[in-house]
Amino acid sequence: MQHRSRLLLVVPAATALVFTGISPALAGGGDGHHDDDAWAKVVDINDEAELGDDGDELDVTFTYECDDDDDEYDISADVTAKNRHEDIRYEGDKALDCNGEENEITVTLEKKDEAAEEGDWVKVTVTINDDDDELAEESEWVEVVDDDNGDDKDNGDDDKDDDKGKGH
Repeated sequence: MQHRSRLLLVVPAATALVFTGISPALAGGGDGHHDDDAWAKVVDINDEAELGDDGDELDVTFTYECDDDDDEYDISADVTAKNRHEDIRYEGDKALDCNGEENEITVTLEKKDEAAEEGDWVKVTVTINDDDDELAEESEWVEVVDDDNGDDKDNGDDDKDDDKGKGH
């Protein structure tokens, strides 16, 4: 009978360890590894996204690292950018070069709803996939910039205007 009471204490404690992430091997992925053959991580997302093609496109740059030991997987990045209300939304994807080193890449996203404007803030989410399996995902709020159509209406004579709007 005493053996049974110890079992009742051990099972809930072991279950709690798995669900709190103390035992990631038992709980599963999230570390970018998949079947020990391919792994990936998003290292950094640039803090600015560049508008292009009259707002129909948005260029997002990020740094990633991935490795595909057997070159048998199709590793790609799905990238979205959207504002809080989701009326501004861009989507795109791109195949990744998985050589085990950090790589920087720019993905051109296409407008799916309303266009962003310079000064807008969008949440960029980068999801690295191996076919249908997610290897890594990161999100970051970034500012939309438009270098081609800047607001240089005063021809740069008044530098005080450069500080306006930085407080979101």
